[in-house]
Amino acid sequence: MAHTLTIDLKNTKPVELVDFTNSLNGLADEYKRFSALRDPEFHEDIRLYIERIETGSIIAKVIEMMPYAMPFIGNANTIVEFCENLKSAIEWLKGSSNIQPDIERHTLENISKVIEPVAKDGGAVLTIGNIESHANVNITINNIEANAVQNQARRLLNEMRKPITGYHSNMVVYWYQARNDPNSQRGDRAVIEALWPNPVKTVFATESVKARMLFGTENPFSSAFVVDVQVQSIKDRPVLYTITNFVDILEDIHPAHPQLIE
Repeated sequence: MAHTLTIDLKNTKPVELVDFTNSLNGLADEYKRFSALRDPEFHEDIRLYIERIETGSIIAKVIEMMPYAMPFIGNANTIVEFCENLKSAIEWLKGSSNIQPDIERHTLENISKVIEPVAKDGGAVLTIGNIESHANVNITINNIEANAVQNQARRLLNEMRKPITGYHSNMVVYWYQARNDPNSQRGDRAVIEALWPNPVKTVFATESVKARMLFGTENPFSSAFVVDVQVQSIKDRPVLYTITNFVDILEDIHPAHPQLIE
């Protein structure tokens, strides 16, 4: 059974394609994050797909599909719960609710993307909801509210922002690319999601630290590692990780597609 999510943008100005695309991408990413917390075992099988786009205002019908998870989850309506969760976050950000939700940095970034087309159009109204469900939950936001939400999200993001440059202890890192040589200081790249979502050039303070991350587990590319790291950055973007100390191994948790270079 698929549940429909409707995104209805009543615009008074032409909507830039990149803004509308980013809005849908933000909604899809937040939905995936929500479903991962709700059903960790099956969230990779849960997707949002555009069913149709209607004329008038911009109306996108999006359906939830769980092809492999459905036999295990049954008729659980993830869309309804997602709408409820998203609505509580937006209501709090725009000051309509005193109940502060547990909200993370990625959620703030995604909400800002979702409402960007409304924030740029003084007469626009965005409605998101599961209007075809018996448990109807609608989120409606106008231009003034969208700007208020974005301003609050920006303020909170600035407060959450961690200094990247410098020494960080007990960070979780996983391989993106590695040379099969503890002595090599070229070609190694790793990801520390708490600092930066993309791979960064990585070197090691000693050969033994790299050896433990490369040969200390049966499959280093299905493992993550707890390390101490020194970070160098340019314009708030990390450009070099120096792993100074190995702390622990977290095995069988990393689904990446890394490369081992001879």
